Amino acid sequence: MKIRTKLYGLVGGALLVLVLAGGVYLALLSPQERIEDERRTLDELSTALLSLQVEVNRLDSLRFSMGREHLASRLKELDAAFQAVRGISFVREKNERVRESLEAIEALQEIILEDLAEVQGLYESLYRWAGRLYGVGDSVYPKQFYVIPPVTGGEEEREEALVQLSFFDNALTGLDGSVETSLSVLEEQTDLIDGQIRALRRQAFSSSLVVVGIMVSVILLVLVLTARGMVRRIYGMLSGIGRLKEGRLSVLFDTRGKDELASIGRAMEEFTRVLRAVVESMSDTVSASREVRESLSGVSVETNAALEKVSEAVKGVDEKMVYLEETAKATAAAVASIVEAVDRLKEQIQVQASMVEQSTAAVTQVITTIGSMATIAGEHTSQGEELVRISKEGKEIFESGFRKMEAVVEMAGRIEEMSRIIGNIASQTNLLAINAAIEAAHAGDAGKGFAVVVEEVRKLAEASSRSSREIAESVREITGAIEGARAGIWDTRESFSLIEEKIEEVSAAIAQIAGNLQEAGTGSQQILSTVTTLRDTSNEIHEDSLQVSEQTRRIAASVSALEEVVEYVTSAMRRVEEDFQEVLDASRKASDLVVILSEREVALEDRLSYFKTSDS
Repeated sequence: MKIRTKLYGLVGGALLVLVLAGGVYLALLSPQERIEDERRTLDELSTALLSLQVEVNRLDSLRFSMGREHLASRLKELDAAFQAVRGISFVREKNERVRESLEAIEALQEIILEDLAEVQGLYESLYRWAGRLYGVGDSVYPKQFYVIPPVTGGEEEREEALVQLSFFDNALTGLDGSVETSLSVLEEQTDLIDGQIRALRRQAFSSSLVVVGIMVSVILLVLVLTARGMVRRIYGMLSGIGRLKEGRLSVLFDTRGKDELASIGRAMEEFTRVLRAVVESMSDTVSASREVRESLSGVSVETNAALEKVSEAVKGVDEKMVYLEETAKATAAAVASIVEAVDRLKEQIQVQASMVEQSTAAVTQVITTIGSMATIAGEHTSQGEELVRISKEGKEIFESGFRKMEAVVEMAGRIEEMSRIIGNIASQTNLLAINAAIEAAHAGDAGKGFAVVVEEVRKLAEASSRSSREIAESVREITGAIEGARAGIWDTRESFSLIEEKIEEVSAAIAQIAGNLQEAGTGSQQILSTVTTLRDTSNEIHEDSLQVSEQTRRIAASVSALEEVVEYVTSAMRRVEEDFQEVLDASRKASDLVVILSEREVALEDRLSYFKTSDS
């Protein structure tokens, strides 16, 4: 009888024993499988709660398009898990404490779903707020409410959205507490069910062990009787295996005969041949791996050095961006100061333009007054000439009769009246000159030339006043002379000659006053032209100041935008620096792995050296 047949019999008996033992075990474990199924239901509920907790805790960092989808999915999973918990019946009936725990879990469902409904409602509200503030809410996540200014909404709407966000955070906290409570209850229930399962397993294992022990004893008895004939050949094979264990791959096995041991010997020789080929192939592979490892080590070192340089460069750029941010803030402050200075300059220019307008009006008034004075002086000049002519005619006919002396007295009265008029004109001219001097002083540097002209006009008015007084005195002398002429004709003739001389002097003085007033009028016209030019220039400067104010405000807005860009770039550079640090850490880990690979390679070579592919 071949060993194969014997072994087939032994295997068949062993299989029969195993089938019988399995039947007993399955019969004893059928309630256990149902308990395990119901326990897996609790595991699924625990998994659903953990998934919900994880998903809820990262809602504020997810875009609304993903967050809404994930939240709805987790809600469906949680509802299905609770429905499965309600379907637990076997464990509920077997254990009172389990039933109470399941009822507590089912009661927690209402609390969790209520908190979850509140969270979902607030999340939808935040989604609508995101649409109002940023146009499209799907690509926005809640944390952006804190850092990104609104695009389509105002700051007041943003504040309301932040209030909703605080409510949302509070609701998340409450939901997290409910989930933690549910997980605690689930953990307690799982421990109870695990205790029940362990008790059933012990019972089933004990029963199965008794049955299997009996059957195994029978099989062992048969094996002992069968094994005696194979011990010798097996010892020989064990000897070959021992040499194979020592790494001698050139060992030979007994292949005589046609039984299974001979087949095993041939198989072992084939195995030895294949193992020898594998060892030789592994040796070649280790050599190739050494070359790859050395190349990888060099590349890793170069990569680490390059990443170090890039990291230093990124840090330098970050420092420059910080300096640029500080410079932008200083520029913004300077531009704000410039805007304030330009506003003050604009106000001063407006005041100056107003003063120039007032000066123009004053100069125009002075010119008008001087023109009037010139007209009056011209009229009195012609009267003075007429008076001279009359005095000459009076001198010629004076000797014809003293009767006309009364007419001379009348003419002297007229002259006295004219002297009073001239005196009044001189007083008014002096007063106007003082007013003009005050206006010229108000005009500043632009009124200095006009002040000189006004001073000359004032002096001319004083001279005219003195002349008028002299005329008045002369008239009084003429009157006295005429009165004396009544006493003596010869004294009258001499006085008449004196009157003629004085009249000529008065006429010359009036003519000189008229000429001076004409010159003053011409100078005043020049002053008016200059003041008009100054007024136009002031208006142009005022318009330019308005443009400068507008440009400085635009510069201030540009600097403010630059501050925002610099702040964004600085934040991005810091994130880049963090990413480069992560890459550098990964590269260093790769270097460490290269070292570990080298150590493993040495160990593998040591293990391969254990095998000897030839007798030498």
